Amino acid sequence: MELECSKLSGIERKATAYYQAINDHNDDSEKIESIAFVKTDSSYIIELLCKNKNTLNAFSCLSEGHLRSLGLSLLLALAEKHQYPFIVFDDVVNAIDSEHRANIIALFFSDPYLSSTQKIITTHDRLFWERYCNSNQKLHGTSQLASRVLKHTNRGIVLVEYNVGFEDKIGAALEISDIRQALIYCRIWLETMTLQFCTSRKISVTAEFSDRQHHRQGNLLEISLEKIYEIAYAEVIRDQENINLLKRDLIYWKAQNQEHHAFEENSFNFAHAKTSSEISNIVRALHKLDLQLNAKDRLEELRKRRIKAAQKHAAANREVSNPMFLENAHYLIAQEKQRLLEEHEKTLTLLESDILYAEQFLDGP
Repeated sequence: MELECSKLSGIERKATAYYQAINDHNDDSEKIESIAFVKTDSSYIIELLCKNKNTLNAFSCLSEGHLRSLGLSLLLALAEKHQYPFIVFDDVVNAIDSEHRANIIALFFSDPYLSSTQKIITTHDRLFWERYCNSNQKLHGTSQLASRVLKHTNRGIVLVEYNVGFEDKIGAALEISDIRQALIYCRIWLETMTLQFCTSRKISVTAEFSDRQHHRQGNLLEISLEKIYEIAYAEVIRDQENINLLKRDLIYWKAQNQEHHAFEENSFNFAHAKTSSEISNIVRALHKLDLQLNAKDRLEELRKRRIKAAQKHAAANREVSNPMFLENAHYLIAQEKQRLLEEHEKTLTLLESDILYAEQFLDGP
């Protein structure tokens, strides 16, 4: 008991802060002011001080999801107290709903201790991992992230690199001619970049009340995607080309402005009628629109990628230009090395073009 008492001492305030952050979207009636450990003869009781000043036993009033959130908050507070250099998160979002999972991701990046501590995350929830990776990419680019999937094969367990960026996922869908899936990711990408832009600019929008039956909060304020896009695009005054290209593609634009992430049934055949080259044009327009709306964040990532691409190009060029290599290498190997060199040159050219384009919008779209 003395050891437990020593471990728990002084973590109440931080545990409360973590629990409040994880449950940030909850109704005020469900929020708490503090967590306290009450020692009994053989164990501890965790008491919660509610907003109405009532004191409740956590184990008698919290749901399974809230208990898991509370347990995670306590473990995070312990880790922060002892300043552990890394934390293993083993499927911590199991039995926690989507809104709480989003809050956990936000906490990972906003808390001074958690944001600077190495995190090893395992999860069965692909959406949680994609959300985490894309949040990381917005802040740090891709340089600080290793994303891998454990796959069982007849040769044993192998690690497979797993790219979660929207462009990577669209490219993977196009490789197997899954046009519909590519368009779905195009739509989510547009929504994500637009909301990021509106959030960073603290843009205000109007909304309409909607009476949803069986919802615990009754009337909800609903903001249409079309309204959000209209406001964001009004800010883009110097280069309308990318927006106009998207709007001219009526099938794509119709799908983009649905209020859910699945295509309507009558759009299904039209989506499959599109070709990979048409989707590539849409992807390029989305990419440039992203550079335009979020120039500062994207430039930092592009410049890091340019340094790495230049290093790879230089190494490939040295190899191909080496007379000894040209004389002794098999012609198929020489051809492959030349192809890689040309690929690195193409990558560098595209990065240079993107950097020049984004630099135009550093002071705003």
